[in-house]
Amino acid sequence: MNTGMNDPRQPRMTRGTFLKGALAAGGSVLLGACGGSSGDSGGGGSASTKAASHPPIGQEPGSLAILDYAGYESKPLWTSYRKEFPGKTPHWTFYNSDAEALSKTLGGYRGDVSHPCSGYVKSWADADLIEPWDTSLLTNFKDLNPGLLKRGQVDGKQYQIPSDWGYISLMYRPDKIDVDPSEVSWSMMFDSKKYPGRITWYDNPADMLFIAGYVIGADDPFNMSDEELDAAKAKFIEAKPNVRNFWNSQSGMQQDFASGNAWITYAWPSDWQQVSKKVKAEYSTPKEGRLAFDCGFSLFKGSKNYFHAHKYVDSWVSPESGEWLLNNFAYGSSNTAVDLDKVPKSLVDAFSLKDPSIIDDDTKVHVIRYNPRQAQYDKAWQEIKAA
Repeated sequence: MNTGMNDPRQPRMTRGTFLKGALAAGGSVLLGACGGSSGDSGGGGSASTKAASHPPIGQEPGSLAILDYAGYESKPLWTSYRKEFPGKTPHWTFYNSDAEALSKTLGGYRGDVSHPCSGYVKSWADADLIEPWDTSLLTNFKDLNPGLLKRGQVDGKQYQIPSDWGYISLMYRPDKIDVDPSEVSWSMMFDSKKYPGRITWYDNPADMLFIAGYVIGADDPFNMSDEELDAAKAKFIEAKPNVRNFWNSQSGMQQDFASGNAWITYAWPSDWQQVSKKVKAEYSTPKEGRLAFDCGFSLFKGSKNYFHAHKYVDSWVSPESGEWLLNNFAYGSSNTAVDLDKVPKSLVDAFSLKDPSIIDDDTKVHVIRYNPRQAQYDKAWQEIKAA
């Protein structure tokens, strides 16, 4: 999940490729699937009103343009679409962060389907880049988790169809750092005087400043006041002289960690899965709580493939797709009808897949949400980097 554009011919390890190897973590990496749903339309509109204004599917080009993370183009995730429309293979443009995807689209990119996380959906909608889905066209809508659906709504309209979610946490080298797992804190990210040159920071203003917000005890890390933001910025500036680097290459960070150049970093479970093949690594549960993302699909405004887009997304959020997602990426699925009997018990137990409340427990998991002061956070981050 770097900040530079990735060559789509070289899929990398990202959120979308958090693989089965994470099972080796046992209970230390926890992902919960989502609870039951009998959904309403979320204000998405009815087929008689919205669909009637579009040409029938047979008159659409059918060549979907999808803006997404590398890894999410895996064919088993859209099997029913492939079977229904043989020869209609979508074209993917890959990105490495939500901020990059939004910036690329504001810069002129247009497609049919994007894959923003819920914290960014309002920004897309406010910029008039996307339009609500017609949820009556989605056969799997009734089985999607209502909590995730709500996070994808703006003004009561369903601008995002949830598909997947996962954790963000602190990863450290237990062979280098002696700490009681129950005492692990995000404050370790700023302990650079104790571990000079051994801490790396992800070059992402939102996530990193959210983390600092929890460390300083901000009332709402996702919407800090000027005073709180100044305090968070001061934490970074104080620690910065002894920090190894700001990383924007996930593979580079993993290499630094595995080689011993870095002992503490921001990480996704996929990072843990990769580096633990080479060295001891702990994917922690900070006492302030982990961060988490939940992502889904949005419909570009004015798409010429309106019905194809609905068909593709409906395929992606099916129980069959959710089962493959769990078995191969170990990600929580938005579909509550996934047959957990077809998922290894070790995975179900390790990730508490039968517990619908895991991701909603804000004392343990902080799901990244819309930040109305993102511009101020971006400015603060640039000041940190320039200090």
